[in-house]
Formats: sequence, C-alpha cells, structure tokens
Amino acid sequence: FGATPVGLGWIIWKDIQFLPKELIFELHYLGNVEYSFNLNFSRPAAPVIAQMFNFLNLGFEGYQRLARIDLTNARILSRALEATSYYKVVSEIHLPYEGAMTSAIGQALEAATTDTEDPQYYRRGLPVVSFRFSDEFQQEYPWVKQEWMQTLLRIKQWIVPNYALPPDAEKIDILRVVVRENVSVELIHKLIEDIVEATQSLMKKGSEAMLLATVSEKPEEEKPGPQRKDSLSIIPQVVYSKPC
Repeated sequence: FGATPVGLGWIIWKDIQFLPKELIFELHYLGNVEYSFNLNFSRPAAPVIAQMFNFLNLGFEGYQRLARIDLTNARILSRALEATSYYKVVSEIHLPYEGAMTSAIGQALEAATTDTEDPQYYRRGLPVVSFRFSDEFQQEYPWVKQEWMQTLLRIKQWIVPNYALPPDAEKIDILRVVVRENVSVELIHKLIEDIVEATQSLMKKGSEAMLLATVSEKPEEEKPGPQRKDSLSIIPQVVYSKPC
C-alpha cells in the first residue's frame, strides 16, 4: 500500500523448519558452508536498501501509524459513499466490530480512549473500499451502467476499476479504491466530490457524460452479410489499468 518499493516482496517464515529445503542454497567457501535462500537471483539491490531504510526509519510504530491513517481515510470514503445513497459499500472496514464492546476489556478500553478511529472498534480488513450502485439508485436510474463510472473517473485522472466478483457472485459488479500511504484526506475529499459529480451527470438520459462514457463500450457484433472491401471499421480504443 505504498510502503514497499515496486517489484519487491517479502515472505517471513515463523521458524526455519517451515522453510522449504528446495529454496536453500549452499555455498562452500574456504572450508565453510554458508546457507542462503532467494526467490530471484537477478533483481537489483536498490529496492532492498530502500526497504531497509524504511524499516529503520519508521519501525513498528511508524508502520502502525501509516496503517491507521490508511484505514481512517478508507473509512471516510466508505461513509461518504453510503451517505450519498447512490452507493452500497461492500467492504466492511467502516462497520463496527460486534465483539469490541461486549467484553469487560472492551468496555474498559472504550471508557479509557477518546480515539473513535481506533482500528479495534471496526471490522478487520485492508484499506480497500469496494462499492456498487445501491438498489434504490438502480431502480430509479435503470439505464445507468456502473461500468461507465470508471470511464468518467479516468477522465478526471482517477483509476477506479469496475469488475465482477468471483464465481458464485459474478453477477455483481463492484468499483474498487485502494487507499495507499500517499492518499491524503484532501485527496479523499476530492475523490468523493468527483464520484458524486460523475454519478449525478449520468442521471439524465442523453447527457454529455453518458455519451463520453459509452465511447469505451465495445460495438455490437455485426450481423453476417455482404461487406464492401474498402469499408473500414473504426473502433475507439481506451486503455485501463488491470485490476489488482
């Protein structure tokens, strides 16, 4: 979520007994045996050095602070989307954690803290906001396609993919926003503003926004029949980022 250099990943084993022996490389040098393991031997060292700097500079408290900020901003976005009544938020990080206040420990913590954004009071999850058109919105504006939103937001320089959920729920399409470390509260407010503005622009049939959104749609398959050899088929091409 923005705290690791691109192309770098980490795997941490709880104990050496869980490390697959196939990954261990033995180096016999000057009468000694050294053991090391790596999943890729051709990567540069710069990302590792940068990550080590972050480890030393931020530490556990620093990474915890960043994670809390990301989750707080994601909750702001979630609440704002549902407050518009245009959207239903599918992710649950903004919902209260049912078991947080029921125990004696939970009640004591509630009385002792003034931080309403403490993660312990919310359902566990990543700073990712998944949402879709609400049932009420779809009933009132049945001609609006949710996939049009990714096109209108792309025009505003936001990459918000729209795609179907996994099998058994593939009939449900969602929009998704990943709240990274560099996404500030100000950017969240701007994103909310742009989402609402784009949504409202689609409510009127034949609007300019609807015409812009339909440009990226694939044309319907042509019926078989005689075609001129000199005819050209012009298909608009729009490139989007692949969903993560």
